[in-house]
Amino acid sequence: MNLRMFSAAAFAAAVLSASVFSCDALAARARLVFTGDIMAHQTQLDAARIGTTGEYDFSYQFAHVKRFLKGDAVVGNYETTASGEDRRYTGYPQFNTPDVLADNVKDAGFTVLTLANNHMHDRGSYGAARTVAVLSERGFGLAGLPINQPLVVDAGGVRVGIINAAYGSNGPLPKGEGSIGMNLITRGFLMESAEQLRRLGADCIVACLHWGDEYDLKPGAAQKREAAWAFEAGVDIVIGTHPHVLQPVEFTEDGRVVFWSLGNFASGQRTLPRERTAVAAVEVESSGDGRCRVEAAWALPAAVVKVPLSGRGAATRFVVVPEGAESEMAPAEGRRAAEVNAEVVRFLDLSEERDAFGFRAVKHRLIGEASPERKPAAEGRKASSGKRAQQRKAAGAAK
Repeated sequence: MNLRMFSAAAFAAAVLSASVFSCDALAARARLVFTGDIMAHQTQLDAARIGTTGEYDFSYQFAHVKRFLKGDAVVGNYETTASGEDRRYTGYPQFNTPDVLADNVKDAGFTVLTLANNHMHDRGSYGAARTVAVLSERGFGLAGLPINQPLVVDAGGVRVGIINAAYGSNGPLPKGEGSIGMNLITRGFLMESAEQLRRLGADCIVACLHWGDEYDLKPGAAQKREAAWAFEAGVDIVIGTHPHVLQPVEFTEDGRVVFWSLGNFASGQRTLPRERTAVAAVEVESSGDGRCRVEAAWALPAAVVKVPLSGRGAATRFVVVPEGAESEMAPAEGRRAAEVNAEVVRFLDLSEERDAFGFRAVKHRLIGEASPERKPAAEGRKASSGKRAQQRKAAGAAK
């Protein structure tokens, strides 16, 4: 794959037809599964390196959660780049990860990846374009890049349209015709995207929004405003990423749902509350005429657990351990995972009711009713003030 002369415009033209998967079903029901940020910090790179072979394997991160990633569509936020070995593999602040991570993510069960996030242009337009190409070659449905490209997937007979946009980028975004760009959150973009997806036959619309203040445990004013725009546009489900911590789950009066933030999924950040995460599952039913109803929302508590590697000095692995898999760990790590998962249940106020996959029912709270506690000082840095410069300075201390 020679990407030295790679053209984003040519790529967009080549894959556009692959971005809409047809479905002729009438009424149908689907299970949609979502995770938070899939990242690759330096500690993860070090743990994935296989001796001196130059090869990597990230599959260990997903070994205990893989069996839970089952749905008609499984969606994750790919918050790193595949810019190539010649660009040097690094973690924060300019992510570049071996292509094999995409293979490991595919093997874990993901079918759709969202790319509109503040790290996608860490290695410039070349890195973003190569990332899109690498992921496309592996058959993922992609949203967020190239700019303004629609995505409709067949999820068990339900045509699901996915909107993905971010608050901004750490690196400069290319401009002009033919640029790979990146979708940004605006009211106009959400309105136009939802309308376009409806024209393409989407029954259900999901907005995956990379937004909010890092390390804040509840949604801020901008998130609330942008969620209102999404629901105004006719979005059925809103999935939030970027804060690196969990935020509440709430519903509109007509039954649509917003997971304000799913936190980290695969990452090298682990002190509370950053090691708390959850896998979301939303069951939707389509009547086959462009209308969709959220039937149920579920969440699987999970912990990002630090696992020491014997014989490898200070190297450690960061493993996603969901509720129900704690016994698969060594005693100390299993106890830690159980403690964190219990915190997730408490924080999200999840029900004892479970579905066939072991996910807990999300209690029906209207937007504005959930009131999570503020993060205690002992749990880490103070909540973000909302200023991007302060946010990144704080993030750098942990990443």
